[in-house]
Amino acid sequence: MAAREFAKSACASLQQLTDQLARPRPSNLTDPYYQTAEQYLNTATNRAADAAQQAHGYQEFADTLHRAAETWQVTFTLDEAEPLIQQARKEKC
Repeated sequence: MAAREFAKSACASLQQLTDQLARPRPSNLTDPYYQTAEQYLNTATNRAADAAQQAHGYQEFADTLHRAAETWQVTFTLDEAEPLIQQARKEKC
């Protein structure tokens, strides 16, 4: 798969993630809402990394999503990860 196709896949996952984040957020962090959102972010991060392996022009996109995923895992909140997610969308989607 070419870099552009990996990037398109990443962007599709980011769109799904954005749609998920637009929904009301449950207070319970174990709610499936967060698991679904994390799956979308992880898929987008992996596809962006695949794109970056194929073409250097996607490296910043991949790095931004990787930072978002790490931030989410460390803080368990979306507050710090969400701006990185939006930045990645603006970069390549």
